[in-house]
Amino acid sequence: MKIKNEEVSIKIGNKTKTFTNLILNNYLDLFADSFLSFKEKNLPYCFVNFTKENTDIDENSAEMQYDTILEADFASNIEVLTESNIVNKYFYKDPVAGYDYLEDFKGQKMKEIGFGNWDNEKQDYVLYAYLNISKYNIIIQDSQPVTISRVDKISSDMQFWANSRKLKIPYHLTRRGLLELLGMEYQTIIPKLYSIGFGVLPYKFVNEYLAEDLTISKGETGIINITEDFYNYKNNDLYPREDLYPREDLYPQTPTANLLIYKFKMYRIVYPDPSSEEYELEDTGTYYTQYRELKNNEYGKLNLSIKYERG
Repeated sequence: MKIKNEEVSIKIGNKTKTFTNLILNNYLDLFADSFLSFKEKNLPYCFVNFTKENTDIDENSAEMQYDTILEADFASNIEVLTESNIVNKYFYKDPVAGYDYLEDFKGQKMKEIGFGNWDNEKQDYVLYAYLNISKYNIIIQDSQPVTISRVDKISSDMQFWANSRKLKIPYHLTRRGLLELLGMEYQTIIPKLYSIGFGVLPYKFVNEYLAEDLTISKGETGIINITEDFYNYKNNDLYPREDLYPREDLYPQTPTANLLIYKFKMYRIVYPDPSSEEYELEDTGTYYTQYRELKNNEYGKLNLSIKYERG
């Protein structure tokens, strides 16, 4: 799975400069964690630095010093969805309440920008992407509006199948899951890994292993390890020719399970008590699978892992 920043653009008046930023390790880990238990992967905040000193930010960083924070314009943000790719477009212009507009830094050079989200557990902002632009002499001009935007692409190397037309993509890779309009409100539906197995069709397992019975753990950056021994052997497929009829005691054997399949069930988040943040998961009856054809050297005893990396 690839997570790639396609571009970061800074528009001041009629002039636009375009860059690509560094995706940090903790953002890769966010995708890996979401394979097991869905996590929001939104980047609603842009941190902008004019005066602070950030001397040691690298791929392992999770914070930066900044002068102001811009909030994404949710009405303008776009999520383009296909079975194998998700493209997220963000637009940042206005500041978070209590912070300064970029136009308030007239005459000052923009040094660095970062992108992240608010972490409820840490009660702080977390940095997921970073860009140093200090050498490009980008200066805030008088009476010229400033807009910062970014485009990210998440790519999957597996194929997709779903038991409902409502399901279009692997939702564990999305920012917020599936939003469903019920009445006047949106409800969130999230995926949860249900099983792993092997089959001849993307919706039919020959051997299926429930996720709750497996040992699945977080490994190095962006890696999920499934520390179980899976056994899937090739069968000696036996099929009669069209112009021949088998004996009464001769039957075609079960074909080789040539697909590796991950099955995700979809659950609606339900709040029994509207005044509480506690929620329950309601099975929607829908699910999707991601699958790929096994290579010749992948039969027999298998150890599986999932890797999320920079594109």
